[in-house]
Amino acid sequence: MAHFWSILEAASPFNLQQGEEVVEAQIEFSENLWSRLVKSAERRGYTSPQKYVADVIEREVAKDDSVSDAEIAQKMGDLGYLDHGRDI
Repeated sequence: MAHFWSILEAASPFNLQQGEEVVEAQIEFSENLWSRLVKSAERRGYTSPQKYVADVIEREVAKDDSVSDAEIAQKMGDLGYLDHGRDI
């Protein structure tokens, strides 16, 4: 059985920039993962697992925002996903 929650539940006026609107979305978690998220949120002092998940997602997206497309292409090339015009 999966656990559903709405991202709207995690929305906080403190997380929104002026003019931003809240978008409602649903995420499905396995019971096992949801249980782990609840425990992790409690250990870290979050008031709800929803706020914890929203914070984790925000941090991960911020990491992507700080990396340029050229850096991503270089890393993918180094891993062999892009050949950068080389004959392989």
